[in-house]
Amino acid sequence: MNVWKKILNGFLTFLAIICLGYIIDTFLFKFEFTQTLPSIYDNITGAIGGAMVSIFFTKNEFKKSDIYFLIVVIFLAMVVYFI
Repeated sequence: MNVWKKILNGFLTFLAIICLGYIIDTFLFKFEFTQTLPSIYDNITGAIGGAMVSIFFTKNEFKKSDIYFLIVVIFLAMVVYFI
């Protein structure tokens, strides 16, 4: 059992959940479904929970598509932040 791979998997899941949550919150605010401004800090608690679940219940292997998906999500979060 490789502990470092599990920690890396949890960290990547943490980043993905924060970015996806921020993108969704921004679009909801833009289209006036919510009145609160989106914030990355609002998504941290859910991301911590998702990272802990991924550490204990996922496999140790990564695919290239997972990394590409994470890169695209981080890029979209940056684009949404500056728009």
